[in-house]
Amino acid sequence: MPGEREACYRWVDPMQLARSLPGLAEVGGPAMTAVIGDAARFPSAAHFKSYLGLAPRASETGDTDRKGQPMSKAGSRLARVTLIRAADWARKQDPQLARVYHQQMVERGAEHLKASCVVAGRLAERLWTVMRRRMPYVICDVDGTPVTPQQAKQVIAEQWTVTEETRRRRRSNKKSRAGKAPQQVLTGHDRKDARSVRTRRPSPHESSATPSRTVKPTRT
Repeated sequence: MPGEREACYRWVDPMQLARSLPGLAEVGGPAMTAVIGDAARFPSAAHFKSYLGLAPRASETGDTDRKGQPMSKAGSRLARVTLIRAADWARKQDPQLARVYHQQMVERGAEHLKASCVVAGRLAERLWTVMRRRMPYVICDVDGTPVTPQQAKQVIAEQWTVTEETRRRRRSNKKSRAGKAPQQVLTGHDRKDARSVRTRRPSPHESSATPSRTVKPTRT
């Protein structure tokens, strides 16, 4: 079975372009090749990222366009998980992706999973570019200079490594948010009961309908 799967992958991707991306190795490369198929069916890299559910969810109301929304999580869950796992390896091998991860963790206060999802989105865009252009991926420094794997790791270690202190703060922030008591949500019956006990002024009709009492004077 593994031999048949490998033969099918070599037939579809004879240059093994998908495997040239960092993080997509023996299993991830064939899996993502099966997902993307013909890259030309996606108009752009952004469309492919959105297809995988790695793009932020659109939230527009009138003239308002909210940014920073969570992922839409549309499309194949298997493909999305494959890229998120690959992203955790890719950020340790590619300085450009390491910078993206570093910015999310250090500058934007994201925790590890959220930062990895952002990196996975960038990795999806690069996968589309590689498969569309039919050219292998080249690891480069943040200025676009090609680097060797050893040079890439050195650059990441010197410039884009997230400290353990930062990771502890992100984990503690996540725990504190998770520990907050959720707001009480009223059910249909609760809302009805709440409305029934709400105090209100009597209407003029109700006031006029109430018979007045006449107090008779006492005889002495």
